[in-house]
Amino acid sequence: MELYILFFAISFGTCFILLYERKKKWATDKVRWIITLILALFGVIGVTFYKKEALKLGLLLLAAPIIYNCFDRWFKNLSIKKNGRDFYLYLSNSDEIDTRLFAKNPHVKFLDKLFSFLLLIIIFGINLALGLFFKV
Repeated sequence: MELYILFFAISFGTCFILLYERKKKWATDKVRWIITLILALFGVIGVTFYKKEALKLGLLLLAAPIIYNCFDRWFKNLSIKKNGRDFYLYLSNSDEIDTRLFAKNPHVKFLDKLFSFLLLIIIFGINLALGLFFKV
């Protein structure tokens, strides 16, 4: 059961790292896809070869980052088509907005806020759904 919790933490943590570090120099599309594909491949191989049910279901959680990354890239492309730029992450502790009290963020548009909150909901939704639905 401890491995199940470890895989849940890896999945959840990876999604949050990809969310908050999405515009950093190291987080190119290639690196993001490599990270998510390695985790997903590790999960698929583990689900296929391990007999213990808890371990199989824990490894299934490693598919969550690739699902998150697909949505993130889709929202990025939609924002580029609509606004001509990648969307600003409108979440607390983001480097892209001013989080001071009564701060104004005139550069942030409605789609930026919508995509930020949807990605947050997707992260929680995917991980909690997989974690609760497949919990042994």
